[in-house]
Amino acid sequence: MMHTPNIVPRSSKYGNNYWSSLGPKVGMREVTLYSDLEFDHWVRVETSPGVETYCEQYPKISYVFNGELHTSIFDMWVQMKNGTVKCCEVKYESELNPENPRNSRTLKQIEAQKIKGSRKE
Repeated sequence: MMHTPNIVPRSSKYGNNYWSSLGPKVGMREVTLYSDLEFDHWVRVETSPGVETYCEQYPKISYVFNGELHTSIFDMWVQMKNGTVKCCEVKYESELNPENPRNSRTLKQIEAQKIKGSRKE
């Protein structure tokens, strides 16, 4: 099953360290990555023998935070050869520190992704 990535225009807040490459595990289609960290994760996924296929920037979920509806897109959906599916979000460790109030939205996003991601195909 092929999924379609939710591509965000590079002119938005994403794409500071933009990467684009062809992905052998996705039929040599163009793969779009929005940070050095996402690129490093993609290399690991693409070279892992246990990975069957993947889709970057998929799936898109909705969640409520501070009474407002927000959307979030996982960095990657990964299907393993044994059938296991994972929805991945890659963040630097510093962005996950609950002591830093600037991380509250990121932590809420991660929490929502844990709940919603476990329900995706």
